[in-house]
This record gives sequence, structure tokens and C-alpha cells, in this order.
Amino acid sequence: WIPAVMDPVEGGTDGDALPPDFDFGRRFKEVVALSSPIGAWNPENVTAAKAEKVATVMLASGVVKFGIIGFCYGAWLGMYLASKLPASQLVCAAGVHPSIVTGERNVGKDPVALASGSNCPWVMYPCGDPDQGGMAEGPEYDADGSVYQALENKFPGKNRTYRMRKMAHGFVTRGRIAGEAGEETKAAILEVVQDMEAFFAKHSLCPLEAR
Repeated sequence: WIPAVMDPVEGGTDGDALPPDFDFGRRFKEVVALSSPIGAWNPENVTAAKAEKVATVMLASGVVKFGIIGFCYGAWLGMYLASKLPASQLVCAAGVHPSIVTGERNVGKDPVALASGSNCPWVMYPCGDPDQGGMAEGPEYDADGSVYQALENKFPGKNRTYRMRKMAHGFVTRGRIAGEAGEETKAAILEVVQDMEAFFAKHSLCPLEAR
């Protein structure tokens, strides 16, 4: 189940909210504006409610429990969902190159307070050097970081963080997999997917045969 909760910009791309030629570096302020408290992408006021409707349909279809995988903005949205859905339904969550810290701070809010409200444990996959700045995820996601510690305070020993130091933000969903460098990216993507699968299995979520 993949909730399409973001209004598309310039038509988007096959369900993705952004067009293929969207230049993040040049147009980042547009994304910030869309994610503001009055923007169409704001998770607290807009998109979390849309995603909750998807969860309602999932449960009505026979799903008993589930997890969340959020990439970039999706991890920010996922953290809001994790504060709304009960632990009996939402068992655990994963944030891959997460934008929880950036998202909350851009709207003047506290990412630690948001993480403290989660009803389930998380696995985090921040990228790059934590002190690099820019699009690299900061130290808040590391084992001694403030966001991770907020999760550990609620779920001691049940969370996990694994920094992909050689990878750049967005590599799992938008990384270049062609050429020699692409082989390293493909291997890193597989590593993250397998690690997520193991984390979910540890929390009693295992893949089922397709029906």
C-alpha cells in the first residue's frame, strides 16, 4: 500500500509528486513552502490525515498489523502517523535518508518532541557525513543523537540506526545505478532493503505470499 498524499507539482511523474526535471538545488524553497503549516504537503495539517484514510482501508481489507517505510519526506510523514496510530496496528517503521529533522525545523517545530510521540520503534538510515551539512542527514539520527535517543527512551533496545556514509541523500529512490559507481549504489540499496526486512521480521512483520 503506497498512499499518494502529495498534490503533484507540474503534473508530477507517474504518481511521484515532482516532475522528472525538478531541480531541488534551485527550487528547494518551493518544497519548503509546500511543506509549511499552510502548504498542501504539510504532514501535520494535511497529508497525515490522507495517509490515515489509507490505513483505515487496509484494516478493513483484512490487514491486522503493518509497518511504515518512509523515504525522505515520507519518514517525516511517517513519524506523524506513528503518533496517531496505535502500536497494536503500526508495529514498527523505517526512515531511509529521513527528513524528519529538516522538515520539523523548517516549520519551526521540534523533531525531538515529534519523535517522542511515536507509538512504535524505528530503524533509521541517514546518509553521508553527519557534520557535512547540506542534504546529508545530521547527527540527530545516530545512536547518541537526540532523535534516536528520544525513540530509545520510549522503546529501549528496539530501535536501530545505520548510517550509509558513502551514500548521498535520496540514493535508494533516486540514486544513479549506471556505470561503475552505480554498482556501489545498487549494493547499498540492496543492503538497506535487506536490513529493513530483518528489522521488520524482528518486530513480527514478515512477508506473506502474494494472494
